[in-house]
Amino acid sequence: MLEFDSNNSADTFTTANSAFTNQSELQQIRANYCKEVKGIAEFVKQLIAGRTEEEITEEEIERIARQAHSLRREIGIKYKELTPQQKLDAIYVRNLKKYGDSLGPTIEYLRTIGKTWLQIIESASRPNPGDINDILREG
Repeated sequence: MLEFDSNNSADTFTTANSAFTNQSELQQIRANYCKEVKGIAEFVKQLIAGRTEEEITEEEIERIARQAHSLRREIGIKYKELTPQQKLDAIYVRNLKKYGDSLGPTIEYLRTIGKTWLQIIESASRPNPGDINDILREG
């Protein structure tokens, strides 16, 4: 399993699926999630630091893509555990409908729709801004 040292802490939200009293707590969870996801880009930069494109093999790019994707899913699981059940259920329904997997797109899904390993690396460090934010804002 990959280790990713985040400066973000969701430790203040220690009870999984606890009742949230206001929207600002959900927004803070989402902000922490987005910050950690964006941090995957730094993780990838560290893996390839000091090397040229020519020095990185296709197999290594695939391995890095798989690591970045796995880390993204781990971050997603971490924050889903902090999400109120009603919102979590809506997120799972959305993901199942859109990707066929409750946690979001799998590597297999991304490859099937034509994503390259480099595109997978890039997308692993980009939070999905649209409909998840809408789900979290809904009453």
